[in-house]
Amino acid sequence: MKYIITLFFLISALVSQTQCAPDSILSREKLIEDIYKLKSTILDSHPDPYLFCTKQEFNAAFGKAAESITNNTTYAQFILIVAEALQTLKDSHTSIDYGHLIKVQTEHGRGIVPIKIHSIQGQVFTEIERDSIIPVGSRIHCIDNVEATQLYKEAMQYGSTEGNAITGQRRISDALFYSVIGLTRQFGDTVKVDYEPFGRDTIITALFPTYDKERFAQRQKKLGATEFERLHSLNYYRNDSVAVLKIGTFSPPNLKQYQKFIKNSFKEIKEKNVQVLAIDLRNNGGGRSSNVEYIYSFLKPEGHNTPSNIIGKSSELARSRSQWARRGFVRWYLKTFKRNDEDIAAFLKFYEDSIGSLDTAYFSIPEKQKKQYVFTGKCALFINGMTASAGVDFTNTFYKEKRGDVIGEPCLGPHTGTFGNPAVYVLPNSKLPVIIATIRYNYDNTFKYESQPIKPNISIEVTQETLAKGIDPYLEYLLSSFSTK
Repeated sequence: MKYIITLFFLISALVSQTQCAPDSILSREKLIEDIYKLKSTILDSHPDPYLFCTKQEFNAAFGKAAESITNNTTYAQFILIVAEALQTLKDSHTSIDYGHLIKVQTEHGRGIVPIKIHSIQGQVFTEIERDSIIPVGSRIHCIDNVEATQLYKEAMQYGSTEGNAITGQRRISDALFYSVIGLTRQFGDTVKVDYEPFGRDTIITALFPTYDKERFAQRQKKLGATEFERLHSLNYYRNDSVAVLKIGTFSPPNLKQYQKFIKNSFKEIKEKNVQVLAIDLRNNGGGRSSNVEYIYSFLKPEGHNTPSNIIGKSSELARSRSQWARRGFVRWYLKTFKRNDEDIAAFLKFYEDSIGSLDTAYFSIPEKQKKQYVFTGKCALFINGMTASAGVDFTNTFYKEKRGDVIGEPCLGPHTGTFGNPAVYVLPNSKLPVIIATIRYNYDNTFKYESQPIKPNISIEVTQETLAKGIDPYLEYLLSSFSTK
């Protein structure tokens, strides 16, 4: 029952709406009405919309959005207008529903080019290319005669951030790249990709078959079948003296399988007498705070509690996240048999608050593990710009408790907390789904807020060479820098 703090790609599966075509033109008056409906819904539901922007900046952003709509504004253009207005809040939990971007294209016959890219100083390089047409680590120059640097600038217009987490915004834009480059242009059955492989100074042209709705769905189904293995793993090095535990999410679809994997991993780590353990949270977009507690409790004999408090805004949108709580029997059961559970008590408190009120719930009871499962040896933490939400929570604790080196690049959030519990709001006329944060999740009780992201004490950069050669620079650093004697 712990509260959930989740990043954008965990929300998209919740939304299923009839999609407008990207080049559809809707009534100017209706689109302007949507802009102001969105603005009022944010003010009604968001716990602190002015934390990272001023009231004047917020009003100006939505005023500009309304003024930019013309009689010829297409649906794709409207999506961008909304995305840019929402960027003003600098809240990664308040954005357009990014999963919708794929749907709006595939539902209307537009092809997708699912190349996962990694940006380096504005240049675009292939990071994952499952069709094996363009070598990993290649620099992409053009896609259908449009410069990749220009396409990347477009992706940056959609990418959200948390405070001033610029690196995080870039990594979100990396993830969004293939989702947005076809919104305002029509790709055919194939696209022409001009790329330069690593170590060569010649540009090669490849014809990349685009993915239609059916083919893309098949691809996602195939990836879903191996999702757990791709997100979670335990690997050993140097005769089992060094271990890397990869945790790709704090919001697994199968909680029992997830927790069993974590517990068995730490049991095995102890049995093998591992000397150095790295927790890998790269690309971990967040999830349940209870899983942060659970996993961190294996690193701390006293156990772990998180968060220190949550500030919640009571609204109809917030309540829409938990429709089941409207049932009288459910509430009676929780009040009767779970009244000593501080997480459930806080949940009920927020749910029963009057609409429009702000309330704060405090937490203090740590989750503990049996001592034989707790790892007290040397630790390190791998993070990157896509370590977000609950991943920031874990990083903050690891950093402040000096549990070990934090290795990588700045994550998507500051030491003081993030927003969370995003709820889906569908704009009434355009049917564009957006997500809006409904809580503020705080790591201490000072109620002081920073905007700068948590920075690693050991900076690591992914380069074109490491991409091309399949080298993990985080692991390379770990193995070269930690003594296991």
